[in-house]
Amino acid sequence: MLPRPYYPSTGDYFRRMLNMDPDKPVGDLSLDRVTRAAVIEAADAQVFAETTHLLRLIELLPLPGDDESRFWWNLAMAAGEHGTALLPGNCQHQVLGALRGDSEPLARRYQWVFENMTDEDRTTAAEVIGQALAKRLNGTEDSSPYLGRCWLADCETTVWRIIALSANDPDVLDAPARQHAFQAAWGDD
Repeated sequence: MLPRPYYPSTGDYFRRMLNMDPDKPVGDLSLDRVTRAAVIEAADAQVFAETTHLLRLIELLPLPGDDESRFWWNLAMAAGEHGTALLPGNCQHQVLGALRGDSEPLARRYQWVFENMTDEDRTTAAEVIGQALAKRLNGTEDSSPYLGRCWLADCETTVWRIIALSANDPDVLDAPARQHAFQAAWGDD
């Protein structure tokens, strides 16, 4: 499950800083412009990898509409007060957005659910997830609570990394001013 390898904010940076339309073919580019574009794409590669991983984690769960469709309702109920935000019909737009390369809304939705879960909710959700994973990964019933806890921890960490990488995205901010402020703050005027 691979998202589009182009993060939406990259286009803003290309337009503003390099005066390039990312959707338009370009002819002869200077080495400097090619290098700058490559650096921007390399920086976005980490967001791409995290988005791919988040989608893979979701893909490990039963697909909406499968015979296991009761899974999603059970997960929503187990995940606590805001668990219904995880129902496929409620996060379909964000999942499809992540497939197009914009994973931040999906990550924020999951973060919101995770931060509102109690310890009891986490335990119950891990059981529901673990049962599905044990079936999918040919695990044993005894391994299901462990698998569920691993999935929750991995998903929560992945969501955090996507949000952290998206915060105050340097592709949109004034990069030279930001670099100067960072250097000044660390004592390198």
